[in-house]
Amino acid sequence: MARVVIVHQDPQRAADLARVIGRAGHRAAVAESGREAIGAMVRSGAGVVLISRMLRDMDGFSLLRRLKEHPATTEAQVLMLLADDDTCGVAEACALGAAGHIPGSAPASEVLSRTERALGAQGATRSHQLRLWDGGPTGWHGAPAARAA
Repeated sequence: MARVVIVHQDPQRAADLARVIGRAGHRAAVAESGREAIGAMVRSGAGVVLISRMLRDMDGFSLLRRLKEHPATTEAQVLMLLADDDTCGVAEACALGAAGHIPGSAPASEVLSRTERALGAQGATRSHQLRLWDGGPTGWHGAPAARAA
């Protein structure tokens, strides 16, 4: 089971993506800020993080830079969620070490497909789990979603 962290300025979009990723049998944590995402990545050992360009406390590129500099997260596959026409953002994300980008208008199924590709690139030997962040003082909760037969 793979662990994925989602950090997005739109809580509803983040929750929707977490739900789709969870239904596919992965564990997804939703972080509400860049600082929260770093903590979630370090604690969970997530293999993939989805980052939107704008966050509450920093921009997505600053978070990408910090993740690539942190010893516990340097190997994580980072996918940037960028506007469809953000060619400068795509170039910057690649230069900073992102594994790729996903257009902002991409349907959840496409986000899932690219996330699973990144998980595969991250290595089949690594064990992953997904937890859901509820934003409350207890933090992580939830059991893995059952995979549909």
